[in-house]
Amino acid sequence: DQMRRAGHSVQLAIGPSAAEVAALVAQRDFAMVGLTCATRRATGELRTFISEMRAAARAPLPPVVIGGPVKESVPDLAQTTGADHVAGDCEEALRLVGLAHMPKTLSM
Repeated sequence: DQMRRAGHSVQLAIGPSAAEVAALVAQRDFAMVGLTCATRRATGELRTFISEMRAAARAPLPPVVIGGPVKESVPDLAQTTGADHVAGDCEEALRLVGLAHMPKTLSM
């Protein structure tokens, strides 16, 4: 919802396989693939998912950004999982991939 409110189009998929995400990315022009992760126990699965997703992609994937509570508990999360970026919130994720809108300044 936060990304939509910022004016971005969002494709939400809950529990897709890595191959399904790769196929979806091949069908549309995405600026990023955002993944959320809650606990450090899932980082191994996340690494496998990202690796499988990259292998299944017909072309280079857009930047893969991980967000969620796991950010605070896993140092070097991007390196550990193979993601391109790690973000603490939607605004940071958008900034990392070059989509953040600069706030309008008020003129007096």
